Amino acid sequence: MSVQRTLPPIAEPKYFPFPSNYCYSLPNGIPVYVMPFEHIQYTHIMVSPRAGVVFQNKRGLSDAVISLMKEGTTHKSSEEINDQLDFYGAVIEAGNALISPQMVLSTLTRHATTLLPLFCEIFTSPAFRQKEIDIWAEKSEQELQQMLQNVRYLGNRKYLEVYYGKSHPYAQSVILGDYRKITQEDLADYHATNYGAENIEIIVAGGFNSDIKSAIESTFGTIAPSGKAPLTFAEPEPQPLPQKRTSIEKDGDVVQNHVQVGCATIGQHHPDYYKLRFTTHLLGGYFGSRLMKTIREEKGYTYGIHAMLLPYSNSCVFNISCETATEYTQAVFDCIYEEIDRMQCELIGEDELFTARQYFTGEYLNKMSSNISLIRDLRAKKMNNIDPAMFYHNWWDTLQQTTPQQIMDMAKKYFCKDNLREIIAGKN
Repeated sequence: MSVQRTLPPIAEPKYFPFPSNYCYSLPNGIPVYVMPFEHIQYTHIMVSPRAGVVFQNKRGLSDAVISLMKEGTTHKSSEEINDQLDFYGAVIEAGNALISPQMVLSTLTRHATTLLPLFCEIFTSPAFRQKEIDIWAEKSEQELQQMLQNVRYLGNRKYLEVYYGKSHPYAQSVILGDYRKITQEDLADYHATNYGAENIEIIVAGGFNSDIKSAIESTFGTIAPSGKAPLTFAEPEPQPLPQKRTSIEKDGDVVQNHVQVGCATIGQHHPDYYKLRFTTHLLGGYFGSRLMKTIREEKGYTYGIHAMLLPYSNSCVFNISCETATEYTQAVFDCIYEEIDRMQCELIGEDELFTARQYFTGEYLNKMSSNISLIRDLRAKKMNNIDPAMFYHNWWDTLQQTTPQQIMDMAKKYFCKDNLREIIAGKN
């Protein structure tokens, strides 16, 4: 038997489009976005209301509502809900957000029709029993108290205020005592106002058939509109804090500081967005990035540093963050600005550009294989009136076609040091 000793040729990655999807409406007007995968016998059903932080009139209220809905309905206790989910091997997860929280049912496709009535009951008829409210509030207060000892958490809860301004709707952070101030009446009123049919979207990914479609119509299709106009949110212009540096002091001994540098910048609709995103990735978006090589590998100031372009409604946040020993804090800032200067003054080499292209191309193809990632991305893009297929086609083209000169131009245009703000959480 002969042994094949010749290596196969390295194949060039091929574009994989965002999966096809379509939309239809329920009788009550709720849009349903469907991303079907016929070969997969697992289904994710996400329900997303416009009921996030920017709509609340009391700190912590939107989080309380989406969290407590699973803790019992007017007809079922939390134990009965969990027993039924466990029996079918299903999961319901809920998470809060600035604009649209989400609740996701993940189940084998053959059980979806059985579980949809329960899922709808949880969404439409939460009991908000006082016992469950008290347990949740106490747990949340304890978690918050613990998180306030973490310098990364202290920095992350501050950056939206620093980059957008103290009075901006994004700059809302709970403080100790807020959760205990939330009442049954607060929860019921917020649910009645924000969870009507006019404020809901449904996204389905995975196995989908006519039975599931009928079950969605017979459950969520019966939710009555509140009679009010749909909630909308217009993002105010960022008004960053005037000072260059903001410090958050942590009590007690501090070994490491959390460091951030960034600003609010262009949104996903801007024609420069894709090239800016790639430029940000080259600066600090993966293990071979400029910041990682210099600040981690050469200087040893941190275990990891990351630069990201975080999307919001009509803008993005350009943000660099890491943890470092307190004595290296200023040195980290200096290195960050040196690397920004290099990107603005020197053309990136072809080898570095090729490596980054290969990495982010692979990351893109991996993303296209994850159902739960795709359903969250479909929701996020639709919420911002972005065609996900066109978005990822543009992103793929950017990865393959962006030139060193365009990267330098993006760094000069958007990494302006006068616009950047600094955050130190820990010990100043």
